[in-house]
Amino acid sequence: MAKLRRVGGKMESPRIFGGGRALLPHETQLCEALGITEEEYWQFVYLIESVNGKRSKAYDLIPNIVNMPPVAIAPLSIFGVSIGFYGVVAIGVALSYVSAALAPKPRAPKTPPSLMTEGAASAKRFAPQTGFNSVQELADLGEIIPLVFTKREEIDLNNNIKLITGGTRVNSRLVWSQLLSKGTHQQLKACFVLSHGQIPLPPDFSGYAIGDLLLKNYTKAKIATYYNGGVAPETASEDRDVSQDDEEDATYGENRLKQANKYDEGTLAPEKDRNGAEMVDDVFSVDSDFTEGPSDKVFSGVRSPSTQTKFGTFCPMPNQMRFQLPYELVLKPDAAEDSQKDDIDVKRRKIATYFPRYAGFMRINGVEPASDVNRVQLQIGDKVQYTIGDMDPESNLGSFDPWGKEDVRNSVDSDRERIDDNIALGESYMIGNCFGVCVEIPQQGIWERGNYKDFIFEITDLGSGDHSIDIRSGTAGLESAHAPDQLNILQRSAMATVSNNRNCDTTEIGLKSTVYKQITGFANVNSHPGGFRYIDPKGTLHNYQRDNGNISLGGMNKYCTRYSFFRLQARKAGTDDNFETIDNGKPFVIKGRTPQPQYNFIRINHPLGQYEFRFQPYNGNDIVRFYLDNNRSIVRLLKDNCELQADTFESETTGLIYEFRYTGLNINLNKSDACNTEFFLGKIIDTKHTVSGLSQTSQGVVPLQGGFRYVLRETQYISRTDDSDNRSYVRYSGWHGKYFYYWKGELIGKSESFPPVFQYDDTTQFRGGTIQTRGWKYSNRQIERYTLESGPAEPVATFNDIELTGGETNIPNFPHSKAKVQIKLYDNDVASWTVTDGGGPYRKGTKLNIPSVSGGGKTFSGLSNVVPVLGLDKDGTVEVLNDDNDETPANIIEPWPGGSSDGSAHVYQRNLRPLDAVADFISYEAEVPSHMENPEHEIVYVNEMISNTAMPYSNLAMAGVRLNSSKEFSSFTQFSAYFKEGISVRRLIDGGTGPTNLFPEITFALLTDPQIGAGDLIGVKSVDEERMTIAAKFCRANRLFWDGVIVDEKNLREFIFQNAAYCLLDFTILGGRFALYPSVPFDPVTFKIDPNQRIQIKALFTDGNIKNLKASFLSPEERQNFQGFATYRKEKLNGFAEPKTLGLRVKDAKDEDPREGFDMSLFCTSFEHASTFLKYALKTRELIDHGISFQTTPQSAMHLAPGDYIRLHSEATHTSRFANGVITEDGVIQSQKEITNGTQIIFWKPGDSDVSEPTAIQIRNNLATSRFRGCVFTVPDTSTTDRVYKVESITYAEDGLIEISGSHTPLTANKTLAILDYYNDGDDPSFHTLRD
Repeated sequence: MAKLRRVGGKMESPRIFGGGRALLPHETQLCEALGITEEEYWQFVYLIESVNGKRSKAYDLIPNIVNMPPVAIAPLSIFGVSIGFYGVVAIGVALSYVSAALAPKPRAPKTPPSLMTEGAASAKRFAPQTGFNSVQELADLGEIIPLVFTKREEIDLNNNIKLITGGTRVNSRLVWSQLLSKGTHQQLKACFVLSHGQIPLPPDFSGYAIGDLLLKNYTKAKIATYYNGGVAPETASEDRDVSQDDEEDATYGENRLKQANKYDEGTLAPEKDRNGAEMVDDVFSVDSDFTEGPSDKVFSGVRSPSTQTKFGTFCPMPNQMRFQLPYELVLKPDAAEDSQKDDIDVKRRKIATYFPRYAGFMRINGVEPASDVNRVQLQIGDKVQYTIGDMDPESNLGSFDPWGKEDVRNSVDSDRERIDDNIALGESYMIGNCFGVCVEIPQQGIWERGNYKDFIFEITDLGSGDHSIDIRSGTAGLESAHAPDQLNILQRSAMATVSNNRNCDTTEIGLKSTVYKQITGFANVNSHPGGFRYIDPKGTLHNYQRDNGNISLGGMNKYCTRYSFFRLQARKAGTDDNFETIDNGKPFVIKGRTPQPQYNFIRINHPLGQYEFRFQPYNGNDIVRFYLDNNRSIVRLLKDNCELQADTFESETTGLIYEFRYTGLNINLNKSDACNTEFFLGKIIDTKHTVSGLSQTSQGVVPLQGGFRYVLRETQYISRTDDSDNRSYVRYSGWHGKYFYYWKGELIGKSESFPPVFQYDDTTQFRGGTIQTRGWKYSNRQIERYTLESGPAEPVATFNDIELTGGETNIPNFPHSKAKVQIKLYDNDVASWTVTDGGGPYRKGTKLNIPSVSGGGKTFSGLSNVVPVLGLDKDGTVEVLNDDNDETPANIIEPWPGGSSDGSAHVYQRNLRPLDAVADFISYEAEVPSHMENPEHEIVYVNEMISNTAMPYSNLAMAGVRLNSSKEFSSFTQFSAYFKEGISVRRLIDGGTGPTNLFPEITFALLTDPQIGAGDLIGVKSVDEERMTIAAKFCRANRLFWDGVIVDEKNLREFIFQNAAYCLLDFTILGGRFALYPSVPFDPVTFKIDPNQRIQIKALFTDGNIKNLKASFLSPEERQNFQGFATYRKEKLNGFAEPKTLGLRVKDAKDEDPREGFDMSLFCTSFEHASTFLKYALKTRELIDHGISFQTTPQSAMHLAPGDYIRLHSEATHTSRFANGVITEDGVIQSQKEITNGTQIIFWKPGDSDVSEPTAIQIRNNLATSRFRGCVFTVPDTSTTDRVYKVESITYAEDGLIEISGSHTPLTANKTLAILDYYNDGDDPSFHTLRD
């Protein structure tokens, strides 16, 4: 068994490709006997395995003989040994082959080397970045504030059953909102009014929702929710002693939303102001430019504009730009034949050739510029001609045989077709830096190879900046091939405009930008192995060509940097003024390198009013001309998590002052910034930097044991009103966005940075101290004078050439030295340092450490993570490294290939695409910038703010939310909250105040409370509180609850009357006092409906004590039975109510009877309530058919009240429309009732002032006599009635009489109400349940 193991006791593993094993003992002996190496033996094994089962080429024409089932063959005897024939042959061949293979022989030729360099790819998945597509609209001024009345409770029924009733969801009114741009996302701040009045019990956090999505399902780290029920939070002082004059200011804000009002469930971190302090005192304050910090007196409303919101250039089209084939590393093997080497040279030359795209600007106003004029100034109204040429690359370019030019031809033709597709009549385009409209296309049809096509553009706007364009006219111009950044191009353009829709003094505009450049299907040229000189190769390139090898560069599919520029313009709204560019010649720029959106903002402070702001794209090629490497030309890079920048523009034409703010950097772009290193041949490092200073200067002073570099010497605050000649303070002006420093009566300086610091001279600083006063758009601070802490004339100890530690020092193949400083220690415990050697190179972002030193009895503990000031060692160059130690610098602005045009010296320049990050066009098809098809920017919100506006939110139930955007809440629609309790009102039953769902108590509040109702007009004295209390007890006893929200403006009387009926209440006015009272009999102790209570008749009326009796009968349609459906809602705690429908009909009704609905869902939350009302309504329709009115004496009506029952005994005359008829001028009688001679009729002719008295009609020969001809008549019905009526109203009539109106009330034989007789149903129910 041991023989089967290798040394070390491990089992022998099977040999596989790429694996190894030890030789067996006999194999070792074979190698030693033959004198071959182990590697040669393994080569034999591979060969023997590879030929196993294969036939030699010599046997191609010989039939293939395979081993078949054995056949008996006569044995062959050799030397007396009998063996099979096939055995002799097989053994003989095998031995012959082995002997030949093991015999000494020449070494096998080496396989030519092959190298595949590494590929490059960027991330394909990115962290989600989102914003809000829309937000809830602000409530309109004068819009009704909701009134919430509800009380969720459990009621014990029989058999341990609980009835859960009450609760309601309330849609809010948005009264304050602000969107904040946070770079990768947005944050919404919003305040909502949920109800007028006070609601102390807050909704549960799980009851809040946006649209139909509950907040409890949202990520807690992205949300913070607040509630104030109309009372001050615990942090508000209720006992503080304030004077009457200060009472308003002292109590202001107690009903605003503060950190004490926050729910624990949301964990979104508090917002921080510009000073880095958390805004917890008043959460929905605004970090105002006018007050330099949070202000609770800034109104803000956010909206999402929907038109003209996208801006930027897109669909770029070339102006005589070049086309290049993808880069390839093409080797020329030394062993190649001369003709093959010639072909390789042609391929190299083809890859390095700049091919024309045959399209560009040709004429201005129909005239070609002179040959020596390359740039033409444009004016509004100029006509610019752009031409797609008819040239064919196949015939116009030189020979590239044997490789051909079909690929170039297809690409250039495809580009010209794309241009043709992108230009349409009437569309807007950017022409250089100007804007125009396509007004004419002389040639019809689509562009095809061999034809040219012209497009005429009329200039409509000169844009911002330079007004000229590059033109290379004629055939030579079309056949030229310029770099993408060299000439101005044609692009489609979109400008965004936003207008204020209310007066404001601050407009903050939120931007969403998606800016990037994608490289797809290109060689990873950074992995170039080095030896760049084709004509004189060395290193890796030389070795592979010498060995006839091949090198393939890996692929590259990644995102890289692009810059996109735009300008900001403004004008007063409603005027014909021209837009003015207000960015002071410093364009805004977005820098991006992923397809994720960025969220930024620009905030403009302006005089109170309405303005228009326009965002105008700015072309990147003018950035190359005017801004790159120009220290005086600044661009404004918008970037989150940077300092707040400020600038002011004062219009020379209108005098308006615009002060704008943004977070970002004001930078000087250099040419290295404008280049993507992905297009550099070979490995690269960052620009070579040395340390020119630390902490922004070349020298510094720090205390040895903490403290400040500058020492506070004195503090002053003397305002202008105190002593103008000696005023000393720091004043911030919101109009100018600057701090003004006054010291002893003189203005000594200004600054824009925060915190306010002004460097007066080398040793003195003035700083802004504590704010003393604030006003609208200004604040005044103490002024503090600091002086530099200096040491004695001679230091105690000096340390020279102290090396700074930290930073990268292991850059391959590049010499590196550490920066050095001189450190001095003084006897007043101060250390100073000065940079003496910049060292380097250091990468951007490097942080260094100053080491500790001791001497002269003093110790300096050093400084950590000091940010150095880095300066370029070589302006405009980068170092490109490779594994051959080739340190030749490549100039970043000179494009590859450089050298001679024949391709033999493509050696020195290694940037395949200089300045590609800012250029508007491309060279390679692999380049896909983000503006290739659509604009890159969009206005996503507008915050309109008004300063110095008090918003106390007194006596309101408020909610607030701070919410980070996400996919779940990309659209912020209706914010709602679920209330278990509503407004606190006076409780008629229990006393005190609290929430209620009893309609009589709600009505009492609406009639008497001056805050939420008509208390100022009606008041308590005009309400019958006793009858209201009885009605409230009736509703509670019979579980007739009103849980709902009043959201619309209503006629109060009509609202009470309509809703009282649903609760079986009558709305009465008795003695000028309003009241509600039960419509049906009830038990005076339990207040439950008593269907068996006998009706008490309060008065009897006959023909003797009444006059003017009138009866009003319902029409047959109104008296017809119907199928009733009552809709109510089934509440789900903290969720959304489910609508329910109950359907009933009386037993005598039919399926074909009409269907009528009663929508009780606004207030009814129980089946029992819906059933009680619906049954009452159905029986009322079935049994009550008319009402009456009459006049009587005051004595007869004494002691009567609405709701009482009376009996009427009368022989009055009644009429019916069914007894009506007409008599024509011919005397023909038309009537549904038979009319005979002498029938009593009442008739009327047109023009008569009144109807006749009952008169006997005269008929002769079946025709009415002339007196009755041409009239309308009716047949009166005189009968005796004895009925019971319910008094509806009692009012004064003429002549001192009393007018009484009432409705018929049928009674049972037991003198009880017939409409309640269903309560006594036995086995024969009065109603059938229906399905909707």
